[in-house]
Amino acid sequence: MGEFVDVECAMRGTRYLLIGLACSLPVAAADVGSILDAERQYAQDVIDYGVRDGFLRHVIEESVVFRPLPTAARTWFEAQEPADFSLSWQPRYAEIAASGDFGYTIGPWTSTPLVEGERPVTQGFYTTVWIKGEDGAWHPLVDHGIGGVTADESGQPVTVLGETRSAPIEGSYLLNTRYQGLMAVALRLPLAQADAQASIDRTWLADDLVVLRAGRAPVQGNDAVRQILSRELGATPPALTVMAASGDLGMSLGGEPGRGAYLRLWRHHDANGWQLAVDVATPVAAPEPEPETPPAE
Repeated sequence: MGEFVDVECAMRGTRYLLIGLACSLPVAAADVGSILDAERQYAQDVIDYGVRDGFLRHVIEESVVFRPLPTAARTWFEAQEPADFSLSWQPRYAEIAASGDFGYTIGPWTSTPLVEGERPVTQGFYTTVWIKGEDGAWHPLVDHGIGGVTADESGQPVTVLGETRSAPIEGSYLLNTRYQGLMAVALRLPLAQADAQASIDRTWLADDLVVLRAGRAPVQGNDAVRQILSRELGATPPALTVMAASGDLGMSLGGEPGRGAYLRLWRHHDANGWQLAVDVATPVAAPEPEPETPPAE
């Protein structure tokens, strides 16, 4: 058994919780099938128990959903009435860290009204970040997604991403160094997006980068790069950064009104360091300006 680092991830204020994620699994080869099994059980429970109660069977105290900004998932779902729609989804892409404690899935979702005609059927794509808890089970750490996309949930094989990922590392010094690097790049990209004069280096982006934006199916390759270079969404510092115990996969998330809300998955590459592997970003409306108070006579 090697040494491991406890990663503390700060989420403060009314929208965030202060959480500490203890990485306590040995660095070893991991099978993405375990995440796919967890994903399918998650989706089945939402069908069987309803949206609110199905999610509450799986989310943990640290879980986050976007409504539209990052929000504590348990608190949000506990405050909801039972939904008047059903929700189904299937994984299309997946990746798991070598340590087997962290990974993500991406795929299409469909929302269907419980009473036909009461609301339209809607579709889109989700991204779920998974973390293995102290109970040894997978739990959704973050759920984010986009709408306005017609997608077929049935019968398509899952594409496993991450073939170019670095080998796992061990030891507190190396893991802390790798985590500091992750925090640096998770901040570097939004700062570059916020500054129209700053450059965004192509080496910051993985060759198989997946980008999700409302109204279109997931894009990869040059289309994905153009979405990041557009600087339209995600130009705010991260509120949370998490790294796998093997130091090869991580995530960041953040958001502000008027600048959008984002979830980013990062993969470590031997030659280029941390690279953006997945970018999910949605617009968040800016607050309405308060009406001016007329001067007192």
